[in-house]
Amino acid sequence: MRPIGYSRISTLGEAAEWSATLDLTKLSGGSVSNTASGQFYGPSVVVARGNDGRLVPLIFDNSIGFGKDEATSLADARANFGFWQRGLDENSVGPRLPYMNFAVPGAQLEAQCSLAVGKFNHRDYILRSISTGLPFDLALAGDENEAGTDSVIWRRHIDNALDWINVTYGMPCATRTMLPKVSYANNRPGTTLADQISALDARLDTNTDLIANVAPAIMCFQIGEAYHDAGTQSKWKVRPFTTTLAAAYSGTGSLSMTDAPTLGENLVFNDGTASVVISTVIARSGSGPYTVTCNNPVPALSNGATVKATQTDGDGTHPSTAANTEYGTPIVAASKINLFQFDAATLALRARFTGPVTYTHLYRIDDFIKALKAGADAWASLDAIYGIAGHDVQGA
Repeated sequence: MRPIGYSRISTLGEAAEWSATLDLTKLSGGSVSNTASGQFYGPSVVVARGNDGRLVPLIFDNSIGFGKDEATSLADARANFGFWQRGLDENSVGPRLPYMNFAVPGAQLEAQCSLAVGKFNHRDYILRSISTGLPFDLALAGDENEAGTDSVIWRRHIDNALDWINVTYGMPCATRTMLPKVSYANNRPGTTLADQISALDARLDTNTDLIANVAPAIMCFQIGEAYHDAGTQSKWKVRPFTTTLAAAYSGTGSLSMTDAPTLGENLVFNDGTASVVISTVIARSGSGPYTVTCNNPVPALSNGATVKATQTDGDGTHPSTAANTEYGTPIVAASKINLFQFDAATLALRARFTGPVTYTHLYRIDDFIKALKAGADAWASLDAIYGIAGHDVQGA
């Protein structure tokens, strides 16, 4: 599920009034009024835990993990958009995992893990208002926006954020690798490798370290690599689609194309000219030529004009619906099963419990057992382990 945006994102159909004096604790009790000047109160999130035993992730990410630039009309049949949401809800590889997306567009991960105004504080109010305890088993946390040139410092900031989430909300974290970030030259927004200028930051080295040294995360989803060009990993791979117009276009209505683009493909018109335009395919019909509708205005074009495609929306940062669906979503869908890979001793211990065990507690038990098995294998020498009960459910 996804909360409404307190800083609304109109392209995703969000609309909300807000004020710096909002008191979101009213969502959990007290009198709620919509009459105060400049303020808006209402149910933005419905949270509940089912009883079928599935793991429930809470997503901490940025606009890329949110799926910010995807067209709302291209959400799938279950209203998912973005690689996290589509991949977690996909069920051909593993079970569907219910989720909450608390991604914060425009903030690096360390800034997201801050209760300062304009950062994470509104979402934190919502989380803390759930007096019965959070119904989430782990956090999925991704970073993109730091732009640091020192991978050691960047990694330290990510680790600090993961530790903060773990301590603040009592849940383990998984993370992901970062997507490319480029600027474009010669009015060619991602249609060639040569015209992509890689960002001068340490994201590739940081990605390598996240994969090689996972802790304090429990695993790393290798998402960014799916978008990289194989030979130049700092750049986006060039989308293979290219076609021509099958008829002249007047500048209004649908376009006629010789080949069928994928729904959600970001098409490039007038590539390499000052009047270059990017527009997303939101509808397609026919059997050739194909009738194609795009979401942004396209200028008048002549019959036979070349049409290309790009992974991003033109900013070199945010992937298209087609790219997320083809590249990121399968990685999440295939990798999420690794979230269930517990040591055999952990599973045997769980089977002996008479009461329910949350995944949050199971991960901690698993970490403890694996640590004892490492090195000299102290686990094999133990006859029993006695634990002291916590003072409450959260402490336990």
